[in-house]
Amino acid sequence: GHASAVAHAYPELMSGLGEQNYPQQREWGVFEPLMDPTNPELYVMLESVFDEVVELFPDEYFHIGGDEPNYKQWQENPEIQAFIKDKELDGERGLQSYLNAKVEKMLEERGKKMSGWDEIWHKDLPKSIVIQSWRGHD
Repeated sequence: GHASAVAHAYPELMSGLGEQNYPQQREWGVFEPLMDPTNPELYVMLESVFDEVVELFPDEYFHIGGDEPNYKQWQENPEIQAFIKDKELDGERGLQSYLNAKVEKMLEERGKKMSGWDEIWHKDLPKSIVIQSWRGHD
């Protein structure tokens, strides 16, 4: 839900239809662009970012955010909807879990434990991921 900087720098990795171009956001908020978990190039970019960031921060945990996604782009993209169906994922939440499981493996390879906001929780999410709740127990 907070991928606007990635969207501005790498519009081709977002889930929108057609030619994508996203302005640089100067205010906080939840914006529409979502990364495209069906695009293998997304994982190449993420690995590059992770390689750089883990060198800077020796902490055991790596917080990926994951909060407040607006699933509109995933819902309106027929290729993403076909991917969800082909992989038998639990809708858009299942696709987010699919993405997070892949991200966890990348972080684990770099010696990190993944954490994220409570919106990433899903029945298919690996149990090794630490959930940080900001909305409470309900």
